[in-house]
Amino acid sequence: MSNIPVLRLTPFNSEPDSNSSSQSPLANIAWRSGWVLAGLWTIFVSVEVWTSALYSPLVLAVALVGVAVGLISLITSCSSVGPQTATQLGTLLVLGLLTAVRTWISVVHAPAYGTDELAFDQYAAQLLLNGHNPYTNSMAPALQMFQVPEIYHTFTLSGGTVSSLSYPAGSFLFYIPTLLMGFHMQAATFTDVAMWIIDMFLFWCLLPFQIRWAAALLLGSGVMFGNAVGGVTDVLYLPFACVALWKWDQFTSPTASRLQRWAGPISLGLACSIKQTPWFLLPFLLAGTFLEAYKTDRKPTLAICRYFALAAAAFSLINLPFILASPAAFIHGILTPLIAPTIPGGQGLIGLAMFTARGGYLVYYTLAAAFIAMASFACFVRFYSRLKLALVTLAVGIFFFPPRSFDEYFIEVAPMILVGLTTVKVPTNPNPIGTCMLRWWSLGAASSMAIAFIAVGLAVTSSPPLKISVLSENTTGQLATIDKIRIEVFNQGKRTLLPHYSINQVGQPSSFWNVIAGPVRVLPGQHASVLLSAPDTSSMPSELSSFVVNAYLSNPAAVVTSARVTVQSYNTVLFPLGVTSPVRVGNPVDVTVQLTNQLGANVHRAGVRVELGQVIYARNSLELGEVSINGSAEGKTPVSAVTNQDGVARFTLRSIQAQADPVFFEAWLLPRSGIPSSYSNLLSILFVH
Repeated sequence: MSNIPVLRLTPFNSEPDSNSSSQSPLANIAWRSGWVLAGLWTIFVSVEVWTSALYSPLVLAVALVGVAVGLISLITSCSSVGPQTATQLGTLLVLGLLTAVRTWISVVHAPAYGTDELAFDQYAAQLLLNGHNPYTNSMAPALQMFQVPEIYHTFTLSGGTVSSLSYPAGSFLFYIPTLLMGFHMQAATFTDVAMWIIDMFLFWCLLPFQIRWAAALLLGSGVMFGNAVGGVTDVLYLPFACVALWKWDQFTSPTASRLQRWAGPISLGLACSIKQTPWFLLPFLLAGTFLEAYKTDRKPTLAICRYFALAAAAFSLINLPFILASPAAFIHGILTPLIAPTIPGGQGLIGLAMFTARGGYLVYYTLAAAFIAMASFACFVRFYSRLKLALVTLAVGIFFFPPRSFDEYFIEVAPMILVGLTTVKVPTNPNPIGTCMLRWWSLGAASSMAIAFIAVGLAVTSSPPLKISVLSENTTGQLATIDKIRIEVFNQGKRTLLPHYSINQVGQPSSFWNVIAGPVRVLPGQHASVLLSAPDTSSMPSELSSFVVNAYLSNPAAVVTSARVTVQSYNTVLFPLGVTSPVRVGNPVDVTVQLTNQLGANVHRAGVRVELGQVIYARNSLELGEVSINGSAEGKTPVSAVTNQDGVARFTLRSIQAQADPVFFEAWLLPRSGIPSSYSNLLSILFVH
C-alpha cells in the first residue's frame, strides 16, 4: 500500500509563483493545456472573421494576425518555457481585436438592437443628456428608434408591453461617454462590447496564474460574444461583481489593507447600481462576512454593518439624484423585473409550462424560486465550511426556478464563479457558530427545501382552467411561414378568462396574435373556435419546424400551451440541383422531385400530390414563365404530378421560345387540406435559341 501514489490537490491561491517549473506536474499540464485551448480558440475565431474578409482589407488583416498569434500561443504552450505573460496578454489583445471586428460585422448584418433592455438604457442616457428624468418618461419611443423587433419586446400577461425604465441608474450612465463622443445608433452596443473586452482583461488579472487561460476562452466564446453584441447588458456590472468576489473573505482580516477590504463592498454596491442580478449576492456575502468575523471574534455584527454601509454608499452615489427627484418612479422602475406581471420565458424550469401541453400556474414557479433562495441561504450558513466556495453558484442557482429564467443569469456569471472559487481561502475549520444555532439553520434549510419541492411539484402537475388545441393553419406559400391559425378553446373553470395568444417556436414567444374571429373572452364552460392572425412577419413561425400556441392569463397568472404542431410531414428536393449550361429551345429537361424526411433520407411513398411552378424574377417585377411542363399549355403554372412507389414525381420541361432571363422552378406538396407546404429548392434554367 505504501507504494501507491497519492494525489494531493493544492488550492489555486497557494501558488504565488508564476514560474511553471515550480508547479506540480498535474498543475503544469493543466496550465499548458489551457493555453493550448486558448491558442486553438484564437484560430477558430480568426477563421470565423476570415469568412467576412471581403467586407474590408482590415478584416482580412485581423484574421491573418489572429491565426498567426494563435499558432504562436500553441508553440509557446508546448515549449519548455510555456506561455509567459507577454504571450498571454498578446493572445488576449488579439482576441479583443477579433471581438471588435466581429462586432462590426454583426452590426452591419443586423443593425437593429436585439433587446428592449439595450434600447431603453441608451434612450434613458439620451433623455438625461437632454435634461429629462428617464424614470418619469416612457421608453416606448426607443423601440422604434433602435428598430427592436416586436418579438423582443417585454410583454405583460394582460396583453401590454413594458415601456418604463426597469433598471438602476448605472444601467444607462455608462453609455453617456459614448454618446458624447458622437455615436448614436449602436452606441450602447459598442459600449457593451468594449466593456466585455475590458472585463476579460480584468478577469485575467484577478485569476490565479494557473487558470488565466479561462479569460481567453470566455473572450472568444460565441455565446458570450452573442450576448454582449445582442443586447444583454450584464457585461456592465460584471467587472464590479468580480472585484467584489475577489478575496471577499479578507474584509475582516487584520492583515489586509484598507483598500483591499473596502474594494469588495464598494464594488458590489456599484454592481447593484447597474442591474438587479448582483442583488442576490449581497445576503450571501453578508453571511460569509459575519461567519469570517465570528470565527476570529472580530465583532461580526459590526463587520456586516460596515460592509452593508459601504455597499449602500456606493449604490447611493449612483442612484441618489434619481431617488430624490422621483422616489416612487425610481422604486417602481427598479422593481419592475421582480414584480411586474410579465409573460414567462427562459431556459429554466418554466420550459415545462411553455413547451408541454399542460401549461402551468406562474405562482408556483415564483414560490419555488423564493423557497429555493431561502434553502440555499440556509444551507450556505449551515454548511459554510463546505459551501463557501459555492457562494456565487448558490446565489444564481435560484434563477432556474422563477417564471423568467434566461440564460444570461447563468452564463454571464461564469467569471464571477471562477473568481470566487479561486481567490478565497479554502475553509479548514468547522462552522464557527454554536450547535444549537446549527440545528435551527438545518431546520430552516430542510423546511424551505420541502416547501420548494412541493411548489415544484404543483408547478409541473397543476394545469390552468383553459384548454387550447390547434385545428388548422394557413401558410404564406413560398415564404414558408404560417400567418393564420385556427384554435379551439375550452374554459373548464368558473370564471371568465381573457387569454392573449402567442406562438413559440424557438424558445422566444412571439408578439401577441390578433383574434379576428371567435370570442376574445372565454366564458365558463364555453367551447369556441378562434381564428388568430399574425401581427407581423417576425411572429410567423416557419412551416419547416414545429411550434406550440401559448395562451397567457393574468387572472389567474398562468400560461396555457397547446400540443406540439408539425405542419410539414415531408421535405421535397428538386433534381437536378442545378442546370449549369443554357438549354436550347425545344430540348426537353427531365426533372424529378424526391420526398425526404427531416434527415434528408428518401421517403418511399406513392400517391403524394406534388406541384411544380415556374416564375421569372425580372429586375423590376415577377413575370410568368413560358415553359411547358409535362406537355401542358405554355406558361401554365403550377402543374401537378403524383409520386411513384419510390416517392418520386417526374416532370418534363420544354421551352417553346427563348427568354432573356432564367426561369425559376420550385416544387411543393398540396395535401388534401389544400394548404401548400414543403417547398423545395429553386432550380434556374436559361432557355436560348
